[in-house]
Amino acid sequence: MTGFALDWLALREPADAAARAPQLLAMARHYLEGVPEGSVVDLGSGTGSTMRAFGETSAGWTLVDHDPALLAAARSMLGARDDATFLEADLRDLDALPLEGASLVTASALFDLVSADWLAEFAGRLVRERTALYAALSYDGTMVWEEQHELDAVVVEAFNAHQAGDKGFGAALGPKAGEQLVSHFVAGGFAVGVDDSTWRLEPGDLYTAFVEGVVDAVSQTGRCDLDVLAQWRAFRLDRARSGLCTVGHVDVLAVPKDDEGRGALRASELTR
Repeated sequence: MTGFALDWLALREPADAAARAPQLLAMARHYLEGVPEGSVVDLGSGTGSTMRAFGETSAGWTLVDHDPALLAAARSMLGARDDATFLEADLRDLDALPLEGASLVTASALFDLVSADWLAEFAGRLVRERTALYAALSYDGTMVWEEQHELDAVVVEAFNAHQAGDKGFGAALGPKAGEQLVSHFVAGGFAVGVDDSTWRLEPGDLYTAFVEGVVDAVSQTGRCDLDVLAQWRAFRLDRARSGLCTVGHVDVLAVPKDDEGRGALRASELTR
């Protein structure tokens, strides 16, 4: 990845932190602290935003990413600490991921990029090994602008089609990721919690970068006339210092049940 990727991750981290479902994050922390000598594997760790979101824990963390530049940035941003190790690995290769023995696997903004086959194999492995999962910020296909434009529906439809394209794992789940995660872990007998983690983009640099990203993605689909798309872009950028955009995301927490079918967390705290 390029420096732009680092810039994008830095731009989005405050929005991600504000969007994360606080109850599920607290329950994930509670679960982790209840495991003696707990360990976390953070997939697609980027610069370590998920570890920062958890704050101080007694667990050891392994941050896994395919990009050495992002791992180097994570080392720098997290500072000198003995509870974090860093692993460069191809996330497409499940056998290369250090999942065995983990107490909790975490990932943020990852599962909408993977394929149905990859997710099925990944979920099956966690179910067999009774490993908990905290999956944050999966895009759910919704995008709502405070000030509407007649092309909004066309743009969102084309953007969602792009999200379902190949992101390196095969045809991506895109907006279906959240429901697929729930389905796999419910079928595997886990207690599963789902909550909203919608982005609320105020006017500013992230809003502008998001508009440009949407336009770039839509332009690759052939589903929208480029001149018409340019009009939509101009309209949105003209309002980049006013208005609001909400982008739907969901968080999922899945924990193994005990032999009597009870979740490791209070059943009333989880939605499924």
